[in-house]
Amino acid sequence: NAHVLAGARSNLGSFAWRRVALVGGVIVASLLLMQPSVASLWIAWNDTEARAYTHGPLIALVCLWLFLQRRDELSDAVIAPVFVGTACVAVISIAWVIAFRSGLQLIHEALFPFLVWLTVWAAVGIRAAKICAFAILYLYFAVPIWSIGNGILQAMTVFATDLMLKV
Repeated sequence: NAHVLAGARSNLGSFAWRRVALVGGVIVASLLLMQPSVASLWIAWNDTEARAYTHGPLIALVCLWLFLQRRDELSDAVIAPVFVGTACVAVISIAWVIAFRSGLQLIHEALFPFLVWLTVWAAVGIRAAKICAFAILYLYFAVPIWSIGNGILQAMTVFATDLMLKV
């Protein structure tokens, strides 16, 4: 009986890893399909002159680590593709292609992590998408969208400093 139970656990374990591998495969396929965003992010992450986003590879590793930390939960998730998710992927993919073809690099890079998450939702279901959400969306800390607010933040700093000096 102990031998049969150990064999059942072994099969269960391999089945669980297949689910994790399926979700990982969906993520990798998304990365390959959106290669222009990956390439432009890689360039920004390796820009040693500006240095604003050279932490990108570390963030990507943290995303991978966060994904692997949730592997036990993923192995229990029911795989249930979502038709509405597929429609959302189609709409956002069209927006991504338009942004890419229009040369709107910041837009297609900003859509990239969200589109990866939507793809997971569409392909494997909402439960797996919820489990992976933080790991995937954490990548936004390495997407160069944060410099948009620099002007506003600088103006707020000048205003606050001026106010403090008057006080």
